[in-house]
Amino acid sequence: AGKEDFSLLAIAIVIIGLRIYARWAQVGFVGGQLDDYLMPLMAAAFTVATVTAYFEGRHGLTNAAMTDAERVAIDFHSREYRYRRGGSKGQVLLWCLYVLILWGLKLCVTVLCSRLTAGLPYLRYRIRFAYILIGTTYLGVTLTMLLSCRPLPRFWQIKINPGNSCQPAVSRIFVFVVLIPNIVTDIYLLSIPLPLLWKVNISCRRKIVLISLFSGAIFSLIISIIRADIILHGGPDVVVRGSLWACREAFVAIIVTNLPILQPLFKRCAERLGMNSV
Repeated sequence: AGKEDFSLLAIAIVIIGLRIYARWAQVGFVGGQLDDYLMPLMAAAFTVATVTAYFEGRHGLTNAAMTDAERVAIDFHSREYRYRRGGSKGQVLLWCLYVLILWGLKLCVTVLCSRLTAGLPYLRYRIRFAYILIGTTYLGVTLTMLLSCRPLPRFWQIKINPGNSCQPAVSRIFVFVVLIPNIVTDIYLLSIPLPLLWKVNISCRRKIVLISLFSGAIFSLIISIIRADIILHGGPDVVVRGSLWACREAFVAIIVTNLPILQPLFKRCAERLGMNSV
């Protein structure tokens, strides 16, 4: 899992680097917009998330998947106790980074949509609502997660079973409070550019390619549902698998968010190589 995590991180950083170059070649450093400055922050957040997932996967221990007898018997000074406590803290951090990356990328998509629809006043209010929707759902999701277990140190409580809502690796509250707004916001964002791309006067082949680029979020949603199913069904390796699928989803989200920006760059490269392109 560790090799896959860092392989995905390396590819994501390359993609983000290409995106920064493509935008710099198009508008220069002074012409950048919000998404141009957010994307390097997403790279930094994904780096921290990948490192966190790697350490989570080394031991795969949290305050979940323990019997009452095991909780009573565990020694405060044992390695297992430290690993479980540290693993639980890591899960809280990973969830927060996971939400930050997904919603940060949604904001980047919204900025892109605002550029694409700049000359279409009838879509102005839909873009404004998208900004409001993303901002409010991000705050709502993050606060709900962090306030679902009070006081905060119960997230890494070991000796007494803190309950499912205080076990971040398998928390049903975490799963549903992230999954449902994630699906709703992605569907809303997809509803902005796709009808516009279908009506635009370009070849059918190019329409299909552009619609496919913007529809990549559907693949990310599928991964999100798979991850939710893994966490809800638990199992002895839920920490390792859940952390790995979080990185996979963040990776796919980074790729599909940047592909529409990179498409003109790839097109020029293909033309220089004498290849047919869209």
